[in-house]
This record gives sequence, C-alpha cells and structure tokens, in this order.
Amino acid sequence: MRIPSSYACAVALAVLLLPAAGQAGKLTVEFDFGASHVAVLGGFVSVPPDGSINAASGAIDFGAVGTATAGAGAAALHDLALSGTFAKNSFGVNVNGAIGATQGSTGFGQLFAGLGNAAFNPFLMNFTGFANCTGGTGCGILGLPTTFTGPKTVSIPSLAVSNLNSVGNAMVNGSFTFTLGGLTAVLNLVGNEVSRTYVPEPHTAGLLALGMAGLGVLRRARRR
Repeated sequence: MRIPSSYACAVALAVLLLPAAGQAGKLTVEFDFGASHVAVLGGFVSVPPDGSINAASGAIDFGAVGTATAGAGAAALHDLALSGTFAKNSFGVNVNGAIGATQGSTGFGQLFAGLGNAAFNPFLMNFTGFANCTGGTGCGILGLPTTFTGPKTVSIPSLAVSNLNSVGNAMVNGSFTFTLGGLTAVLNLVGNEVSRTYVPEPHTAGLLALGMAGLGVLRRARRR
C-alpha cells in the first residue's frame, strides 16, 4: 500500500516535535530580584534601608536536558529590570530620589562546572532617575543634585547559583559596579526563582525523517 506523501510529512513532523529522552534544550528560569541591594554615594545611601526596591525581575537561560537537569555551558541573562526610591537625612544632608533600569542588551556568559557559579560578559543597562539634595556644602561634596540617564555598560563577573536543579528553588546572588551621574554605585543582585520553562531542541531523527519525506514529495512532483 502506498502511503500518501501528506501522511508521511505529518508523521515526520510529529516525530520532530516529540522530545527524546535526555534531549538537549534550553531552560529559562525567571527570577524575582526584589531582595537586591543598591549602594550609592560611596555607601552614604544604601537601598534598603534608605529606601526600597519597588520592583525587580529578570531571567537566565541555561543549557539543560530537562526541567530539573541543567548543565555547565553557555548561559544568557536577559529582561533584567528594576526600580526603587530612596531618602536619607544624615549630618544635615537630606537626599531623596528614584532610580530605574532596564536591560538594553543580553548578557551572554557561562555556567561553570558544578553549577555553582556563572559569569556574564558586558551588557547594556538603560538607567533613569534622579537624586535631589538639600544641606549646603554637604550636597556639593556628594556631587548632588544629579540625574541618572542613558545606557551604561556593566558586567557580572561572578554570580553565585544554588539549587538550580531543584524546581522552584533556584537562587542567584552576585554584585556589579556601575556609574550613575558620575557617581559609583554597587548593585548586589539577589534573585529567587518564580518560574521556569524548558524547550527541547528539535529531535535530530525527526529532522531527518522530515527531510526524507520532503525529498520524496519533490521526486514525485518532478515525475508528474
């Protein structure tokens, strides 16, 4: 019995979409970075306690062979965003303001063997915000008031990773420095998992079957 070419293509496509046991793919873990910490003005302002991180989130892609089986190799940090406000009154200097940041480019990097540490190459963060100040000469010493605007290149040379293969329990913790309005700041990025998604790569056998079915269709079309 001759199998219709459309049926052969459908079978091949079904095989293509079925993940094979131990098949490599991409694991994306979404993090809540609300527990992060920002220090600016040489540590004069520390958020928290001199303010709060109102919202912070982001995601990291890892190579994996399942939802709970990540492996060492390429990693990518993306969709990182945060916002917060701050206020401090000390030694007659009153500082208040806000800061916001969104990731402008993906941070490509590496998850190292042992799955306990990752590093990311330089990437862009787009900052917005301001710092107002009252208090006479103290404001001038701190370089205030100032605004935080524009893209800045940052990198994360070391990001501690824990519980990556425990669904719902992954955590990350790392720090990086950047400059805002001519002032050096340090962000301690602390993230807790909120969700994860695993997408397997196309099944090699399925790709081969689909290709063979396509060749068969082409041959029959030429005969006609």
